[in-house]
Formats: sequence, C-alpha cells, structure tokens
Amino acid sequence: VPPSGKPVEFAVMDLTRYRDGLMFERWSLADALTLLQQTGALG
Repeated sequence: VPPSGKPVEFAVMDLTRYRDGLMFERWSLADALTLLQQTGALG
C-alpha cells in the first residue's frame, strides 16, 4: 500500500503485570483490522 499522508486512528490496549515491584509480564493488542481498513489494505 503506498503512503497516503493521511492520519489513521486505531485502538491499542496494553496489559502489564508486576511481581515484587518488577515488570513480570506485558501483553499488547492493536486493532489491526481498523488500521488495515483505514489504509485501504483490504481493498
């Protein structure tokens, strides 16, 4: 997909778990479907 210069907006969620005061586990989830739709990558 060629660059369009247009801004995109999509949701991202980060979950971080701490154990004994230290970061123990981190998960991230992005709404890739919305991103692909806005960039025209899905047609």
